[in-house]
Amino acid sequence: MKDLKLNIDLLPKGAWNNDFSKSLPKKDWDKLRENCYRKANHRYQICGYQTDRLDAYEMWEFDNRRKTQTLKDIIAICTKCYGVIHFKNTTRLGFREETKNYFCKLINCSEMEFANHLNQAIIEYNERNNIFRWKIVAELERFGGKDID
Repeated sequence: MKDLKLNIDLLPKGAWNNDFSKSLPKKDWDKLRENCYRKANHRYQICGYQTDRLDAYEMWEFDNRRKTQTLKDIIAICTKCYGVIHFKNTTRLGFREETKNYFCKLINCSEMEFANHLNQAIIEYNERNNIFRWKIVAELERFGGKDID
């Protein structure tokens, strides 16, 4: 079930708090966030729901061999899609069933397909957790971050 419009993508422990929303000065993150919202045209980019209440989400790609965490995109996302991506945390908070059902409905898949997708995500998560420090690679200019160091 690769290349779905929505994936469970569990963030490895070594990458926690590596996100720009926390590490950049507020004015710089706001610049990236506003560019994301403009690009999204007031729609969540995964589920398509239209709203003026957008949240920016950083999509990362991990290369275990090179130990790199590369910024793929910054997209507008809803809390339900965010819950799927971070399914381990969603489960901890008590929203496992609702989130699983949302994923199955949005992707149009069975519970068995969901379970297979979750198992693959857990395998990748466990492999990534063998790396304690990730090198961040990000071309912020691609995301509207010209002049951000």
